[in-house]
Amino acid sequence: MRIGQSQAVFVDPFDVASVHKVAHDLGLSNDAIVGCIATHKHFDHAGGNEAFAKTFPGRPIWGGSEDVSKVSHIVKHGDKFTLFDHAPVHVTAYATPCHTRESTCFFVEDERSEEVLASTGHGFKEGPEGEKKRGVFTGYVILTLTVSDTLFIAGCGRFFEGDAHDMHHALNEVLAALPSDTIVYCGHGMYYTLT
Repeated sequence: MRIGQSQAVFVDPFDVASVHKVAHDLGLSNDAIVGCIATHKHFDHAGGNEAFAKTFPGRPIWGGSEDVSKVSHIVKHGDKFTLFDHAPVHVTAYATPCHTRESTCFFVEDERSEEVLASTGHGFKEGPEGEKKRGVFTGYVILTLTVSDTLFIAGCGRFFEGDAHDMHHALNEVLAALPSDTIVYCGHGMYYTLT
């Protein structure tokens, strides 16, 4: 996530060196990287948390349980936190267990209608001008806000630690209740809106 092109949070950066290079190419210094969000424990999402902790010592790593590698801030359903000092962005954690027990989606909202950019490795998506910027992340995103492998562009994640009831709850009760203009950044690629 980039706010006003000055700060960023890495989401599921399993390849920290590549994500770090993208951040550098965008003009972001190491000091501008303020934390890491991990949507669940699988290596292709949290596998870079150890490298993140070494590269950016003392920066928070948010995740849904102690099963997430190097997590420093465990969040539960409904927990809220704020990112960025000078341009606050509000984040709400939503427990969406099924793919894994600790799968967590992260709803992000910028009340100030500033620039919020997210890169999924497939280009950038910017919210509408002059409107609140909202996003929910379901998994691997390069610089942005997040949702685990709960949801993909072509369907939902595999039920490794849950069942169809759990996935129904995550998709049709938790995520479907978000505002309709929310941009959904899916695990493993691209994005869409709820409308």
